[in-house]
Amino acid sequence: MALAGLVLVLAPVAAGVFFIFSGDGGGTDGGAAVSARADGMLSGPETPPLQPTADTRAPGGVAPGDVFAAPTDKTADRPPGIQPVLAELAGTLSASGPAVAEEFAAERGLRLVDGRVQLVVEAEDPAAASGEITAAGGVIEAAHGKLVQASVPVGELHRLAAAATVEYLRQPETPALAALSEGVADSGANVWHTGGGSGAGVKVAVLDVGFQGYQGLVASGELPADVTAVSFRTDGDITGGGEVHGSACAEVVHDVAPGAQLYLVNFSTEVELANAIDYVIAQDIDVVSASWTFFNKFRGDGQGAINDLVKGAHDAGVFWANVSGNAAQDHWSGTFTDADSDSWHEFAPGDNGNDLNVSAGATIDIYLTWNRWPVTDQDYDMYLVYEGNPTVPVASSDGWQGGTQAPAEQIRYTVPQGKGGRYWVAIRNYSATGDAVFKLYTYPLHLQYQTPAGSLAGQPSDSPDVMSVGAVQVGGTTLEAFSSRGPTVDGRTKPDIVAPDRITTATYGTRGFWGTSAAAPHVAGAGALVLQAQPTSTPDQVRAFLEARATDLGAPGKDNLFGAGKLSLGTAPDLKAPDVTDVQPSGFVNSASVVVSAAFSDAGSGIDPGSVQLTLDGVQLTDCDVTAAGVSCQADGLAGGDHVIGGSVADNAGNTAPINGSFYVACFQPLLGIGSPQPSWATYQDYINRELTIDFSLCNVGAYDSYDVGVVGSKSTNGVILASVLPLVAGDLPHEGQPGACATLTLRYIVPHGVESFKTVTYVEALGPCGAAYYYPGPFIGPGG
Repeated sequence: MALAGLVLVLAPVAAGVFFIFSGDGGGTDGGAAVSARADGMLSGPETPPLQPTADTRAPGGVAPGDVFAAPTDKTADRPPGIQPVLAELAGTLSASGPAVAEEFAAERGLRLVDGRVQLVVEAEDPAAASGEITAAGGVIEAAHGKLVQASVPVGELHRLAAAATVEYLRQPETPALAALSEGVADSGANVWHTGGGSGAGVKVAVLDVGFQGYQGLVASGELPADVTAVSFRTDGDITGGGEVHGSACAEVVHDVAPGAQLYLVNFSTEVELANAIDYVIAQDIDVVSASWTFFNKFRGDGQGAINDLVKGAHDAGVFWANVSGNAAQDHWSGTFTDADSDSWHEFAPGDNGNDLNVSAGATIDIYLTWNRWPVTDQDYDMYLVYEGNPTVPVASSDGWQGGTQAPAEQIRYTVPQGKGGRYWVAIRNYSATGDAVFKLYTYPLHLQYQTPAGSLAGQPSDSPDVMSVGAVQVGGTTLEAFSSRGPTVDGRTKPDIVAPDRITTATYGTRGFWGTSAAAPHVAGAGALVLQAQPTSTPDQVRAFLEARATDLGAPGKDNLFGAGKLSLGTAPDLKAPDVTDVQPSGFVNSASVVVSAAFSDAGSGIDPGSVQLTLDGVQLTDCDVTAAGVSCQADGLAGGDHVIGGSVADNAGNTAPINGSFYVACFQPLLGIGSPQPSWATYQDYINRELTIDFSLCNVGAYDSYDVGVVGSKSTNGVILASVLPLVAGDLPHEGQPGACATLTLRYIVPHGVESFKTVTYVEALGPCGAAYYYPGPFIGPGG
């Protein structure tokens, strides 16, 4: 549409913007109005990039009433210490009362509760500024560095802005969302899972605005039972007012890295984000998944307050996967052009407006910056105009740039009922040389004039300290039309990689999770897998690993559409530990001497025999036979009671498995039975010599082994003397059920002439399983005792 030849006749109008949490998905269809849900998430699938629509008016012409005035001296009632939209809110309250002020706040995205508006105070001395806030009846909500987040009575805004300790009052900066999945197989993560890769031992934080329904996902197994949820919102609401976006992102991370320790951390402003990042660092978290960006004061060159926060995490060892954004169709960039010298930028010859098609109830978020960082006196303003009444802009952002302000303007506007249709954005040169290069975003609504190149969507997508992630359709190689592209303003290639979207989650349903929001968690999960395999890797080394294995798409090498290519983990490292089986002995053992053994196998790189260690009660066993299939060691002199088997075995890839087992040595007295003696004169000569032979049968009749069984003594009556030399050893008698092993011992006695009978008591000694000596029958008292 055209805004040529404007005549400036009306009074000043001022406005500002408050970010919303806008999601993935959505789009327009042939120029039709975009539908929006109540939560600001656009509904419906993405569509190809829109082409400039035809203007129904004559080229360069002015439609009837298409005239409004811009202020000639906007600073007259705009103190430099307050954002224009806050000043206008205060003015509305003074002029029209609370009800109208509340309507204005709702329309312009200001968070107004009980007459207090949420804002951020910028101050060199935040403690002193906090005192001023309290004195004004405000409530401190959060603080970080030189920023204080608070809720302040609207009627006190001008007084607070005039305080010497306050540098600037503004709305809080808030993130814009870039709203087992199919991406697990698409990225090759499933192959790593087979090889033992799960992200075990790695901590992953999903930073997001809300995790509505995460408890149900835990209950159903979509998220791990040990998930940690922490809110840094001032109200402590982990759901972020019912936002499910973070829950879906967490699902993807868990699908890719099911063994990782998962943290769900939410926030709603940049101050709360700063505190959340401090928590990430303090908890030694290894990976961050971030599916959001901050558009406000977006330079595009890797610098800025949000990028500084992310750099702190990177320097602390955090691998950060961040969306590149969904802004390829929502971005325009170009040099200020004013062929007719009317102070209005021309997006095309004779066309001073960049059109948007918006339905009633939807929210328009518009961000304008230009290349005069960090502060400038090149003053440009931005206006939003409705085709139904082009004589009065529905919103404007005309903050003044007098040499100490950033080159940035922003608008948020909620379209009233009955006011859906075509809107356009206009840029005016208020006081500048007119050679600025602009970046304009209307996230997440598509622009009439689009510049996909350089459309990275806010901080930290342009940061050198994050892995920026674009989106390709799952199972394919087609770059999504909305996926933001590089280069950065300072010429670096972005995104770094692309990953799948249009995936299935329990949160969004079948193939319902679109956008770079779905792609970034895949890369975060992949980073966790890499860190499990290479735990000493730095964030830059993880990024280099993933880029090196990516499937190159588009032009050869890394480019500003696909980065290094599509996420592909490639050949899985051997991360699976050996399988250990059949650890022996186990249960009850009735021996002080045992063979301790274990069997093992490894389907990957194979067992490393040199790694095998086997311990008993914490002491390394040394008398061992080791093969690639098992280990066996001799252990002697065991005491009665419990014994613990330990140790470990590793494969050739260094994966280690423990060897664990236990047994109990039972130190009970063996049960022996002595059969009926069989006396005989073995030979006639024995009879002449009076040497009587008696055969004794000794049997193990119990359930425990007997060792070194033998006759150690004998006592006889009637002058009978034992002729055999003692001890007379039978050896070991293991138990073999009922009856057990038996042995026969032969004793010889000298029987005096005339003795026809005598009694003899034969004493048998046996060692029990723990080495204790036992005597049969009863205590042995020795010969002659």
